[in-house]
Amino acid sequence: MPRTSAHPEPAPLNLRGMEALLTVARWLPSRDGADVDRYLEALATADDEQFDRLLGALEGDVGQIVGAVTARLAEGSPTLHEGAAELFDHLEVPIKACLAGDDLDVLLAFDLPGGVMLVPGDWGDEDLFAQALARVRAEDGLQLDRHEVTLDDATAPLFVLHGPSIFTSIHALWADEFDPPAAPHGTLVAVPTRNAVLAHPIRDARVVGVVDPMLELARSAAEQDPAPLSTRLFWLRDGRLEGVDATPEFAQLLERLTH
Repeated sequence: MPRTSAHPEPAPLNLRGMEALLTVARWLPSRDGADVDRYLEALATADDEQFDRLLGALEGDVGQIVGAVTARLAEGSPTLHEGAAELFDHLEVPIKACLAGDDLDVLLAFDLPGGVMLVPGDWGDEDLFAQALARVRAEDGLQLDRHEVTLDDATAPLFVLHGPSIFTSIHALWADEFDPPAAPHGTLVAVPTRNAVLAHPIRDARVVGVVDPMLELARSAAEQDPAPLSTRLFWLRDGRLEGVDATPEFAQLLERLTH
């Protein structure tokens, strides 16, 4: 993976500064926060030769190194985050796909102890996205429950996928597999939190009666979560999520199914 391009002309470190940073690298988990910050910022700004030396000098337990760096991210500068990304990549910290924002954008993030750090935007090529999606799809610990929504004269299935990982939300991209075979008109999806996906396979006009209950459930779940994702409903078709409130074709589908 290439280095980030935010610093096209790296500033070389003087000999004394370089030797001090190499010492920091050898004992990174035990150094104070200011030293860790200086090391990470140096990674982001060093020339290629110094960059390789700074990474090559790392010693000690990988988990402790990752932990020491993770602890500096909350208040770190953009340059520090760039250096951290280079370090995590060097240490092969897993990169996974996640959903973010009210539009459920697909992003890449390093899976860190107790949290995540987004991957620099210019790192996201097609192969990296495929690998990140595959890692999340292979995670275990998921639970899929089926519920029935009571309608006027029928019931309609509503599936709820729960998982312990904050990457669980990305399973919304595969919600059409919750109740095989895939529904002919796609799947109605809600992702109120990073740990839950709601889905209704659109097979007939019953979807009309599911819209309001799904919205209510999504809003309720989001209100109870300290970091909610989205209270909107989405239409999953051909592997893509589209907000139903921004997709005229969805209203047209409901019209066709009810007439």
